[in-house]
Formats: sequence, C-alpha cells, structure tokens
Amino acid sequence: MSILSLSRVLIVGTLAAVLGGCGRGGPAQVDADWLAGVEEMRGAIASSTGFSPSSIEVMASAAHLRISISDARLAQADQAAREEAATGVMTAAERSLAKNSRFSSVQQLSVAIVHPGAAASDMHIEDVVDFRRGPDQRFSKHTT
Repeated sequence: MSILSLSRVLIVGTLAAVLGGCGRGGPAQVDADWLAGVEEMRGAIASSTGFSPSSIEVMASAAHLRISISDARLAQADQAAREEAATGVMTAAERSLAKNSRFSSVQQLSVAIVHPGAAASDMHIEDVVDFRRGPDQRFSKHTT
C-alpha cells in the first residue's frame, strides 16, 4: 500500500471517528454527504490549481479545514511561491465551501506544503499557511 493510500485510509478513519458524534454510544456513523463534499473540494482544488488529485489531501471538521499538498518542487520553492500556491488553494477551497452549507461553520483553513519522500520517514511538512474567516465571510491569511 502506498503512503498516499495509507494516509487516505487514515484520514477517512479519522473523519469517521470525528463525525461519528462524540459522546454518543455505539459505532461511529460516517456522513456520506460530508465525505462527498470533501472529495468534491479535493477535485475543485485540483482542477483550479493544476496539482494532481493524488497529491491533495483534505481533512475537515466543523471548524477547521486542513489541506495538504504533496509536491517536491513547491516544497523546495521560496516562501513567497509557497504562500502564493497556498492562497490559490485557499481560493479554490473557499469557492467549494460556499457551495456546500455543511461547511458553513468552518472558521480556519490551513494549507500544508508537504515535501514527499521515498519512505514515510523521508516525508515532512515544509510550510503551513493559515487562513481565517473574517466578518465578511471571506478567508484571509492569518499571521501570529
């Protein structure tokens, strides 16, 4: 199983646990519409940015959306280029969020630029750019 396939399995499992309802007894229930929305967003990001769909991972909770882009060339680019790419990803995600009311509570969007490696131990996060939803309901870069 490739590292990307394994990470997708882990993401779906995590989403199932998170979306299953904390505090409710019994097995977690996966919200198929939520997962379809996440998958639709991944496709929208890929078509808008030109990144391969297999290089994009999307994890979402009610308040936070985390998008990982696994791209060696981008990971080795300067910070300005990584931030520009992250802004493009955010813009595509923002358009997708607006189309699906299930994501209306998302307040933070993070784009992680991942430097892939031949083995899982070689992979690392190069940069993370955070965006927050403002009063105008648009996301803008958040600096700490």
